[in-house]
Amino acid sequence: MKNAEKKLEEKKLTHDIQEESLSRSWKDEFIVVMLMIPIPITMIYPFFTDDSMTTAWTNLALMPEWYSQLLMIVLLVVFGLKALLFRIADKLFGRSNITK
Repeated sequence: MKNAEKKLEEKKLTHDIQEESLSRSWKDEFIVVMLMIPIPITMIYPFFTDDSMTTAWTNLALMPEWYSQLLMIVLLVVFGLKALLFRIADKLFGRSNITK
């Protein structure tokens, strides 16, 4: 019986830690929103000017490479795909012999 109570206490502690980390997750959303601000602005801009949507897509294509890569990395991390991100980085940078 004590073993079951001990497991229950461990699960409660784990749940409390996970709940605490979720309550602090506003930082992730803030970073994503700040990084994504240029995209909706670029897409809304043609509605208030004489430009067409083709111009909006062209402007998005002109964004710096570092911005698009940073946005992809942040989105992968926020959606929990860190393992995929590390595999891609290992293949790109040839760091397959990393000690764990």
